[in-house]
Amino acid sequence: MSLNRFFGHCGTDGSNSQVRVRAAGYRDCLVAENLARSYPRSEQIILGWMNSAGHRSNMLHPRAQGFGIGITEGEKGLNWVLVVAKGC
Repeated sequence: MSLNRFFGHCGTDGSNSQVRVRAAGYRDCLVAENLARSYPRSEQIILGWMNSAGHRSNMLHPRAQGFGIGITEGEKGLNWVLVVAKGC
């Protein structure tokens, strides 16, 4: 996102989180993605996600078995990405 100067679930090439995790070599059965930006501290992001029904659902998905977090510097501050997943 930082390299391509965008912020969103759909990549500039039209990809989504599932396409991207598969391109990285992860064989998935479940993928969900949470995004946030411009929060200076991780505690604020977790609180924000937990107070959002959709983001909370992703974080607490009963079938998710792993997660990855990415943080980059964007034009409007830090970009935070959380991917939760279950491999096949």
